[in-house]
Amino acid sequence: MKKTVWIVTCGLAAMAAAAQPLEECGRQLLADYGYSLLPIRAVIRLEAPGLPRGPQEREVAAWGTVVAGNGLTVISATALSPFSGLTEAFERSGIRPTTSVSQIRIRRRDGLEVPARQILTDEELDITFLLPESDEDRARSWPKPVVFTAGVQARAMDKLIGLAGTGEMFQWIPLVGSVEVNGVVEQPRRMYLIARPFSNMTGMPVFLADGRPLGLTVIRREAVPASTGQGAQVQQAIVVLPADDLAEMMTRALEAARTAGETKKETP
Repeated sequence: MKKTVWIVTCGLAAMAAAAQPLEECGRQLLADYGYSLLPIRAVIRLEAPGLPRGPQEREVAAWGTVVAGNGLTVISATALSPFSGLTEAFERSGIRPTTSVSQIRIRRRDGLEVPARQILTDEELDITFLLPESDEDRARSWPKPVVFTAGVQARAMDKLIGLAGTGEMFQWIPLVGSVEVNGVVEQPRRMYLIARPFSNMTGMPVFLADGRPLGLTVIRREAVPASTGQGAQVQQAIVVLPADDLAEMMTRALEAARTAGETKKETP
């Protein structure tokens, strides 16, 4: 019996020692990138023929991740689409609604809300990049950016570290936790499936156990035939978009940011 207890005790000690590097890496990522997650607010307007109360507006709140030193921030495009279910219902009825986004603001750690605009969106990938409006805001000191580089991949059962954020009730403090890859989708593109609680928020960076950024949580949407015969419906799930896709989009977003800055300077 004593031998059995000794073996179990040693086994638990070995497991604790093996977990320590992941814990230390998580603490370091929280220190380095915790405040690179910033709250985003925007006003969305929906217009469609036949709306009984006319155009509708809704304020939305989301989280974004700073990816460049000028405040360039990436978020889930769906986060700016609170009327998605309603617009799809209109479209099934033959009505083409229009939506517009305004009053986008990035809340900095110092409490300043910086006006921003969308400069690049890929709806298939479900990401959109926001850039602070003014030269002054872009030149401010921003949190350490999360840089996604091509070639970073994971396999099923790999341990991951995820960052997330709280709301105003808890002073917007960042959170860190460990998750694992539950599955790898290869078609139509590579995506990682992870379990809650860090899969219930979009715009969150996810890292490998060695600290390299693996991807960003976004929403995957797909139309499926409705069982009621009322046309197509949409199912959705939160997935991790890989660093390969993000690295490619980052290159395009930085070019769009540069172009936007030059165009603004040329405007009289």
